[in-house]
Amino acid sequence: TTDSTDSCEELDIVRVGANYGWPDVGEFPFSDCYAGSQERAIHLFAGEGKQPGGFQSGIGVTGLSFLSGTKYTALGEGLLVCGSSDGLMRRLVLSGEQVTANDVVIKGCDLDVAVSADGTIYYSGKTGISRLAPGAGTPAATTPTP
Repeated sequence: TTDSTDSCEELDIVRVGANYGWPDVGEFPFSDCYAGSQERAIHLFAGEGKQPGGFQSGIGVTGLSFLSGTKYTALGEGLLVCGSSDGLMRRLVLSGEQVTANDVVIKGCDLDVAVSADGTIYYSGKTGISRLAPGAGTPAATTPTP
């Protein structure tokens, strides 16, 4: 049986003609997220206590949205990501084609995240839709990714 964590959740820079599909390396599940010769991700998502790149470590990405950081100065710019398996909203900081930080912002984001035209962050979980108050959601920890 497979579930949302039986995969490798990744963030890619999409290039014309590149292979982002499942690797042809034998039986499923694969040994890790680097099996095969497909395009390498710039970031592999991992749940709490799991290693990025380890098969079955994914978080089941359910929503993402870019944040400008003008309304939430403590967060700054980044990519907000929600995951179904752990309910965490993460902020990824991108520098060129690298993820330089992976911070937990808040719990309760099991479904989706959106940034309105005025810069307000809205996120949804199993119990409803919430608004992140400016000043809330200061990144808990910054962990540079390989």
